[in-house]
Amino acid sequence: MIYNKKSQVNILDLIVAMSIALMLIVAILISWDRFVLILGKKTAQNDLQIVAFQLSDILISNTGTPENWSSGSVSSLGLAIEDRRLTKDKLQNFSAISYNDIKSLLKIQNFDFNLNLSYLNESQVFFVGADDISAKSLVRIRRLVWYNGTTTQLKISLWK
Repeated sequence: MIYNKKSQVNILDLIVAMSIALMLIVAILISWDRFVLILGKKTAQNDLQIVAFQLSDILISNTGTPENWSSGSVSSLGLAIEDRRLTKDKLQNFSAISYNDIKSLLKIQNFDFNLNLSYLNESQVFFVGADDISAKSLVRIRRLVWYNGTTTQLKISLWK
């Protein structure tokens, strides 16, 4: 029986090439899975940031409904008397509403939040909401507003 050594080398080359191709396919699949996970986290963070910005915009740009709402007669929340000008009365009425009712009125039932109004020197004027210590995915928005005759900062934290 005569064996052709050239064909044995060709089969060995084929096995080596298939092994390398298989390793490349496995590496691509592992990289793809990791990329999808990272992209999903980034998308979730971006979505959270958009919701936080929209929430801050609603609160500082709108008067709410009815315009002179109280804690018992509100259908939509807004803290402003005009764009970026907040009032003490609306903040007091806001704090009289339960945390879950605020979330429901703002349509953020799937999130937790807190709202902190402070002067630029960081002395606190007003706070409502939950503590964000255990937040895994947290977004903070800082907006400058006019309150009580001075520029203040409204910080909104939103998380899942």
